[in-house]
Parts: sequence; C-alpha cells; structure tokens
Amino acid sequence: MSWTGLLNRCSAGDRTLFLALSPSRPTLWGRHWNRSMSRLADGPAYVVLAIPPLLLGLPGATAFLLTMAFGFLIELPAYKLIKRFTRRSRPCHTDLNTNRNRESLLPVPDQYSFPSGHTAGAFVLAGATLVSFPPLAVSAYLFALCVGYSRVYNRLHFPADILAGALLGSIAVKIGHTLALLTLGGPA
Repeated sequence: MSWTGLLNRCSAGDRTLFLALSPSRPTLWGRHWNRSMSRLADGPAYVVLAIPPLLLGLPGATAFLLTMAFGFLIELPAYKLIKRFTRRSRPCHTDLNTNRNRESLLPVPDQYSFPSGHTAGAFVLAGATLVSFPPLAVSAYLFALCVGYSRVYNRLHFPADILAGALLGSIAVKIGHTLALLTLGGPA
C-alpha cells in the first residue's frame, strides 16, 4: 500500500470514529459537561492550578510549577508549528457538516485542528501531576481524557487530533520535567 493510500485509509477511519463520538443531536447535559471540560482546559486555568501547591508549601510544588512551565514552553510553539504545517480542517469545516448537523458547539478558535492544543495542555498538566503528586495522577489523566473527548464532542477535532495532542503533551512534559530537575539541581 502506498503512503497516500495509508493516509487516506487512516483519514476515513478517523472520520468514521468522529461521527460515532460526536452525536448529531447532543443532549443538554452532554453539551454542558463537554463545554465545561473544554473551558477548564483553556490556558489561564493552568496558571491558577499551579499556584495552590506553592501557597500550601506542598513538597514537589516547585517541581510541579517548573515542569508545567517548561512543558508549556515546549508544547505551545510545537503545537502551533505542527498546526501550520499540517493545515487539517476542523470537522465543522468539512463535508461532515452536512445540513448543519455537525456545526461546532463552541466558538472555533482557528481554522485548523491537528493537533488538539487543549488536549496537549491537559496532558502537560497530567504528566506534571504524575511526577510531582503521584496520588493525584489518575484524576489528572481522567481530566485530560475528558478534555480530549470534549473536543471531539464539541465538533472541533477528529480523534487523531486528540491522540496527537496527547502525544505532544506527554513528550513536552517529559522534556519539561527533565529541565525542571536540572534547574532544581536534582538528577535528570
């Protein structure tokens, strides 16, 4: 199979999965929940989440803050660069939006969808939580998964965009944590 054939086959599967995960008639509860999940993953929320551990003097708070900061310094430019390079249209801007039954349920931040920046950011938070506050890691990863699903539910991303965002966030936080440890003088 050629590279183009493989990409087309993957794209067709991605579109099919999108249609299965994004209901044509979302419920009121589903709209509210998924809108809330997407909004919680907007950038300013992460700054607010980084402050309480510092104020409470929790062990690992400085590493958490530095891991998130370095992680976002890596994730944000990479996400923007990848998005400009791939130029994948959002589902609501494709032929899947026939009869306006797949319009975005939230304001569309920009034209392109790959990768999901909200998901990448949520995985930076989850990874920083894992390395700094392990008992909270399951909750943080559940949050990240909910953010990713909300972006599909709200018709802003395809499932592959979510997977790419999760991978990008995970790589960024791994590098960010290494830089945080070097900054703090610990083992890398």
